[in-house]
Amino acid sequence: MRNVFDRSLLWGSLWASVRLAKLPPIDYLQLALQSLPTEHDEALATSILQHVTVALHRYVSPSVQAELTDSFAKLAADRMVHDEKQDMRIVWFRQVATFAQDQSGRVNVKALLRGQLTVPGVQLRQQDRWRLVTALIAYGDPEANIYLAEEERRDPSGDGKSLLTSRRPLVLTLPPRSCTSTTTCTTLNVRRIGLKAASETSITGTRRR
Repeated sequence: MRNVFDRSLLWGSLWASVRLAKLPPIDYLQLALQSLPTEHDEALATSILQHVTVALHRYVSPSVQAELTDSFAKLAADRMVHDEKQDMRIVWFRQVATFAQDQSGRVNVKALLRGQLTVPGVQLRQQDRWRLVTALIAYGDPEANIYLAEEERRDPSGDGKSLLTSRRPLVLTLPPRSCTSTTTCTTLNVRRIGLKAASETSITGTRRR
């Protein structure tokens, strides 16, 4: 479909079918995985990815979640570098932290923090860096404290310390009693620190004119 309005209606209908248990969530996720690389409307891609995040954390089994999260992490890492549109590269960058549940996804987060991986035409701001560090902590990465210490040294500003103070208690405390599995606890931690809100990412792009 060339018309973005028609595509939006179709994806909206598909998601409604998932919520009404008329379409298996895994079918929606696999269709999104196949279709997103060719979607170039930022608003629609963002909407689909938000639904993907919900489906991964609420509607599928841990084994399916792990497999598809890895696939989406690889897709995000590829598209944030190679998508022809800068706005779409930013959309995909915002998903890197969201899909960092497994080690393969966290490799991308660490590479961004170290400057080994960059988004063409885009400059990461300090808030972006804190969000990436927060993802490492939330997902229990064994090197999270190293990156946390490095970021504290990099950003000694009052704003940085304030952000750290507000988030550190949430991600370093023991999981709540409602956790019944590692996957559930991870999901709760992610929600508590706000990784779902990809739109919160403050990122600066250098646009070509």
